[in-house]
Amino acid sequence: MKPLIYSTRDAEINKIGWRRCGENITYFRNDLSNGETVEEATYTLSFNLTLPYDDDEVYLAHCYPYTYSDLQDYLLKLQNHPVKSTFSSLRLLCRSLAGNSVYYLTITAPSLVDVPKRKKAIVITSRVHPGETPSSWMMKGFLDFLTGDSTQAKELREKFIFKLIPMLNPDGVIVGNNRCSLTGRDLNRQYRTVIRETYPPVWHTKLLIRRLMEECGVIMYCDLHAHSRKHNVFIYGCENKQCLDKRLQEQVFPLMLHKNAAD
Repeated sequence: MKPLIYSTRDAEINKIGWRRCGENITYFRNDLSNGETVEEATYTLSFNLTLPYDDDEVYLAHCYPYTYSDLQDYLLKLQNHPVKSTFSSLRLLCRSLAGNSVYYLTITAPSLVDVPKRKKAIVITSRVHPGETPSSWMMKGFLDFLTGDSTQAKELREKFIFKLIPMLNPDGVIVGNNRCSLTGRDLNRQYRTVIRETYPPVWHTKLLIRRLMEECGVIMYCDLHAHSRKHNVFIYGCENKQCLDKRLQEQVFPLMLHKNAAD
């Protein structure tokens, strides 16, 4: 729970950006809530902070920020890159409630005429919860890797079509929400919705996946998040209690990840 600070003076003088700060950090349930259940309770984060300079402009954050502007800058550089732009394309998935662009990337090696085998698709989304900024940093790292010139990246581009939605909830990111969109609802709980006008990113993501399933098949879908308590990397999957085959299939990729990145 240690917060982050960005000091304008520190950046100008010492070239220091965001860094962890604060002492005597405590997080506890307070008595301000009228609710009786754990879900209705409210909590207080308390810490002591000594500002490094007088006459300074400082910013505080819960996690290392990754803004909508950061994403736009990254996507622009990717599309202007002389090599990476040859196997990546940027498209508009939809407009959010506030009219912001929800982008999706297609990354794959150009198909060869003499290779008739149809590629399967892999869909990866991120930042449905605005406060989970590490998910955006994971997406950036994955994009850096996938568009790189390593043997593994080239092989992945040859074998699969990657569809990536880097920021599902730009409205929430822009206004500083922690979990919700402008509707005040958690978009991650709206995947059963049929209301396109209220939850356009979710509706159009489902439409994209449905179209891919019809055209080429989707071999994997992964939604990147962050967690306030758990450490390192972990995966939540669909249990599929009624179908043993599907339940075992869900465990294949986590097992592969464990075997190849056990450290």
